[in-house]
Amino acid sequence: MPLRRATLPSGSLCLSSELVRFQAARALLADVLATKDLPSNVRCALKKVGDLINPDAIHGGLDAFNTPPSDINFPHCGDRIAVHEDGQLLGGKSIFDWTSVSNVVGLPQMYDDKAATVHDQRESRRSLLDSLSLSETEIQFSISNADNVPNAKAKENEDSEFLYRNAEVISKNIILEKLSCWTFPIFAFDQSSNGRILSMMAYKAFERTNLLKTFQIDLHKFFNFFHAIEEGYRDLPYHNRVHASDVLHACFYLTTHWVPAYAHASSGFVSLFSAVELMALYTAAAIHDHDHPGRNNAFLIATQDPKAIFYNDRSVLENHHISSAWQILMRDENFFIENLNNSEYKRFRHFVIETVLATDLKFHFDILMNFTDKISRRRLEFKNESDSLLLGRMIMKLSDVNSASKPADLHNIWTEKILQEFFEQGDEEKQLNLPISDYMDRESCNIAELQGSFMNHVVSPLLNALFQAELLPVDEKTGRCELLENFSTNLYYWRQALEKNTQLTLPIQSGIVEESSNNVDDEPGPSCITTTATTTTTAITEERKFKKNPQ
Repeated sequence: MPLRRATLPSGSLCLSSELVRFQAARALLADVLATKDLPSNVRCALKKVGDLINPDAIHGGLDAFNTPPSDINFPHCGDRIAVHEDGQLLGGKSIFDWTSVSNVVGLPQMYDDKAATVHDQRESRRSLLDSLSLSETEIQFSISNADNVPNAKAKENEDSEFLYRNAEVISKNIILEKLSCWTFPIFAFDQSSNGRILSMMAYKAFERTNLLKTFQIDLHKFFNFFHAIEEGYRDLPYHNRVHASDVLHACFYLTTHWVPAYAHASSGFVSLFSAVELMALYTAAAIHDHDHPGRNNAFLIATQDPKAIFYNDRSVLENHHISSAWQILMRDENFFIENLNNSEYKRFRHFVIETVLATDLKFHFDILMNFTDKISRRRLEFKNESDSLLLGRMIMKLSDVNSASKPADLHNIWTEKILQEFFEQGDEEKQLNLPISDYMDRESCNIAELQGSFMNHVVSPLLNALFQAELLPVDEKTGRCELLENFSTNLYYWRQALEKNTQLTLPIQSGIVEESSNNVDDEPGPSCITTTATTTTTAITEERKFKKNPQ
């Protein structure tokens, strides 16, 4: 009698070393393909190699065995990664292999019907929505919970009415005037916003980019929607309304500043994306973690959470964020996109879905390799919807992990918050007698290793790909990139902590490496960290010699 294979579903099971090596090779190829001046024959050969060493193709797909991810779990995403050796910033080897228990979620074919308007089809859509008996799935969406609490619903209406009446005041808010700065003081603004940070920032972003006028948006419905969305974010250390606002700010910054690749567009991508796509990107940023439970996909799957059952273990959280937010949008009082025609609505919905799904790191290498391959052959054409969507995915992905490229004080605060949420999951895993996920044990987590590795091998390739494509905002005169300089400083800090084996604890403070280490005589202090980062970035930008010439 054949033995029953009972070990595959185990949450602590690692993938074979063969699969890990295949994925590590794909990561290295993604970095190499980011080099802009590769000969076409070499690039073509590397692409073929990438296809040949795709582990999904070789092994018939990981989903066939419901194989869990490999080696090291990470808090930002819940996917697991395998470490091989140290990599390098900007052009170094990517040594993390990202795998998942699921494949890409497909979308139905979209038919272009420009004759009908979204408003004309509201009743049919509403009846379809009403026919969905989601309660049968035992999934408790936050919006359903809010409906059952009259006081909460009344406060939500009162708040959105307050926002509507004070739209002009919001527009002139002193802190919001700094929205174009990468150093936007988001935590200070949160303290002064009285729980309305996301709706206020969304209004400012839509106003600055003229989206409110372009689509003649009803401000009542606009504030109803975005305030309902921010109310749907739970009171968590990290995945809360402030994080959503931070991602929205990053998307706004990356789309409204000058980039060398399109030097003729002084306002950045705002004049290149279609208005529908830009509105979809900002909306996606606002909803991308809506009703996040503070636990990652791996945990929901391991505990057979109703949402994991409903979404068949595939991009569970990402699908839930979109679905729960869309139910809010479909209410008449929240439907701020009512003036879109049917074709625009379909483009809007498709763009939102695809950019939010891109935040699932199981797509990481596929999106990255697709981008580096396409950008190496030609410039992105924004009239090509697949090109604009690809850039939208890249912007959303970088925005979701943008804290790595923020100034040290903001970066440290975000690090503390994600670790707090991470440790809470580890505590629950311990209570449930589940294996504690990597880096989720508050008693043994190596903070420096966690942050340094994630930055070096996930964030760095994103920055590298966009920088090599001249799609990151830079100073027009000096060519210096603020994001890269901050990133270099932060990464250097974590590397120093790791090399010294410094035991970091919460709260994290700037300079703690120098203060806590037993061997600091020969090590650079904070001023040297900044100097090193600046020198590195300046050298890169000097070599590139950006020129502001229309293309």
